[in-house]
Amino acid sequence: MNCIITTSSVRQFPTDQLPEKALTSLDAARGERLSFQLAYRTEKSDTYDVFRVCATFDAPKGWEGRVRRVGLVPVPNQNIPFEHDPIDNDGWGKIPGMVPDPLFDEDGDVIRPCQKQAFWFSLRTPEKAKPGDYVLTVRLQVFDRKGEKPVGRPFVRKLTVHVHNVVLKPRHDFCVAH
Repeated sequence: MNCIITTSSVRQFPTDQLPEKALTSLDAARGERLSFQLAYRTEKSDTYDVFRVCATFDAPKGWEGRVRRVGLVPVPNQNIPFEHDPIDNDGWGKIPGMVPDPLFDEDGDVIRPCQKQAFWFSLRTPEKAKPGDYVLTVRLQVFDRKGEKPVGRPFVRKLTVHVHNVVLKPRHDFCVAH
């Protein structure tokens, strides 16, 4: 099993391999909300001795943070592709099938053989944060079948958030649910 930090703008389909390049940094304003994913993939042999995984992260003091499991939903058909814009063809060749979409308030998951899954990390920088670089430590721990005893050391990944000397004004008349 392996894991990698990725952008939150790309869906992690279960049949895909892990991205080759990790997301290593994000830019943020003071008071901004940002997100990223930790994608992990199991191989067939990984499922014999392990059963659950749990994701956590350490954020700087005063930062708000949340971990959610990216769930899967069945999608029965794919819309007609747009040949002029490949970005609109998200999921082409993977749908019909299980598609990553809902976010569940869970920091653990059951390991599935030969599949990729992801956890979604949301955080908010404080408005009074000092500009500069902050390093987040992200962990993925594998547990035994009962989910009680850790198996091996956790996978540890780092992400640098560069906070700029800019404060975002609060949104007005713009309803958004995350």
